[in-house]
Amino acid sequence: RKLNKTPNELPDLTRWHILTLQPRGVVNISTNEVCQYYKFLDGIEDCSTLPVVTIRQLPDDTYVDTNPRDGAWDTGALLGNPNGEYPNMWGLERVKAIEAWRLTRGRKPDGTRVLVAVVDTGLDYLHLDVALNLWTNALDPVGDIPDACDRLGDSTIAPADDDCNGHIDDFHGWDFSQNDNDPMDGNGHGTHVAGTIAAVAGNGIGIAGVAPLAQILPVKGLSDRGSATIDVLADALVYAAEQGAEVINNSWGCQNRWPSEPLIEDAVRVAHGLGAVIVFAAGNS
Repeated sequence: RKLNKTPNELPDLTRWHILTLQPRGVVNISTNEVCQYYKFLDGIEDCSTLPVVTIRQLPDDTYVDTNPRDGAWDTGALLGNPNGEYPNMWGLERVKAIEAWRLTRGRKPDGTRVLVAVVDTGLDYLHLDVALNLWTNALDPVGDIPDACDRLGDSTIAPADDDCNGHIDDFHGWDFSQNDNDPMDGNGHGTHVAGTIAAVAGNGIGIAGVAPLAQILPVKGLSDRGSATIDVLADALVYAAEQGAEVINNSWGCQNRWPSEPLIEDAVRVAHGLGAVIVFAAGNS
């Protein structure tokens, strides 16, 4: 993967600090007011509150996505399509996937597979339609072996961070919502998104992804409830890029219009500088 910037040109994310405010007495001061105060202090570059973002999914209206609640458009009841004549995978037809597959299905000219990170609610990595395309971190297998980084300084036999990336046994990605190595999807949204991207094609079950030979790196940045704060997602974005993701998908956003958010923007700059293409949701209309 070609870097877009040298390491010295990337934003320094260590200059960002998370402050937790503890209310005292009856003083009623908003976090925005506190930020305005900090901005006048010497040495403070910026200050912002942490918005909560949520996944982007179809509404559960009767004729949109109600039965089953699977993240896909229902058919059979819309005007002009009473019997579901439109193909269920109409999206692949619309983007001319068949023509694109004549060039690639997710492999690069050198035969290696494109790595797509999905920063979302995780991935059901046992699902038969995505399991074969699950990314595996061969540099940090699960198991009790001598810690390659020797963080304890005593060569202790313990679950080890063999690739020294700060995440122990991240064999199939990482769960930033719980800070562990199991990115299993308890919501369904992340699995739906991952399947849209790289569900296995030609296996006789389920659907076909747009790039059915690409690999999926599950990065669970949102909880099973489908929400997270910006600081957690910033860490998830940078992690994805550091693992070599060439594309990072983010199907989430703020519920309301939000002004510039410097922390997540810096994280995007770092990920892009490391060579990743970053994709965000623009709505579901």
